[in-house]
Amino acid sequence: MRDFVFRHADGRSALLEIIGYWTPEYLEAKKKTLALFAGEPIVLAVAETVGQEPASWPPGTIRFKTVLRIKDVLARLSEEMRG
Repeated sequence: MRDFVFRHADGRSALLEIIGYWTPEYLEAKKKTLALFAGEPIVLAVAETVGQEPASWPPGTIRFKTVLRIKDVLARLSEEMRG
């Protein structure tokens, strides 16, 4: 898991995981993987087309339609790194 890793000059890092498509099996596997990294700073971005309610994703999850905007990622990353 991890689509991208952001690293700060001081050594801190955060993962970015993007979920843009889905099958029930894929989502179940993804949630298990996310649980393995529960103690790590993770920025999660989930497409609105993913067939689950936003409440089923962790707080702070970025929802996007067709394009994941970098300003949303950077804002969430800033929150996560302060964290």
